[in-house]
Amino acid sequence: MTFKDDVYHICNEVAGEFEGWSFATGSFRNKTLKHTELIVSPGFYFRGGGCNTQPDAGVVNRRAAKLFKFFFGQDLWILRILFQMELEDYYRASPHYVTQIFSERFPAVDMYGRPGPWPEQWIVLTQSKDYLKKVLADGIDVINKYFDLSSEENFLNHLPTGFKKREAGYVENAFYEDLGGIMLCIAALVRGDFAFVEKFASDDFKTLIPKREVELKKILAALPDLRRQFAETGKVI
Repeated sequence: MTFKDDVYHICNEVAGEFEGWSFATGSFRNKTLKHTELIVSPGFYFRGGGCNTQPDAGVVNRRAAKLFKFFFGQDLWILRILFQMELEDYYRASPHYVTQIFSERFPAVDMYGRPGPWPEQWIVLTQSKDYLKKVLADGIDVINKYFDLSSEENFLNHLPTGFKKREAGYVENAFYEDLGGIMLCIAALVRGDFAFVEKFASDDFKTLIPKREVELKKILAALPDLRRQFAETGKVI
């Protein structure tokens, strides 16, 4: 087995300890809800003899993802939250979420090639199971904190618009920025809220990052047909 195989084997063991969760395509996944898949990703990046991690947690609403693919030809998460950009107490409790995993210890050197101590944020394979269990457990906590999973209607009606950053406090309307704004528009369409899309696309709705005009134009061009379909069937997709 390769080092990557070893890490994935441990991830499968970890998933087996959490009801409803499995591990596939590099992420922990929960498909028990009919309307939305839950995803906690360790954010693996394999290189050389180890891998970096940068965990995040996210959700895929099936109807919103289907509509996004209809417009843009690709699958995408509705929203995701990077752990180290999230609540201060999460970061302080686990300050080394951006971790490197190696198969075993080796002599550590500094940037000048001089011997140095083993970095605190580096772990070896035998330590990775505890770390990955914490990643999944905290990822589940993040999802439950930010998303209302009690029903699809509640989920779509109460998507988060901001989050707490560890140094900047609460970041208001952060998810309206860049691609997040497009995803919130897609979610609005699924619930039949066409007014939100028009409001977001207007010049009166200000964002820090310029809006993604190409995607917005596609959505706005489809609004008449989507409105008609929603009036006739109660759904857009």
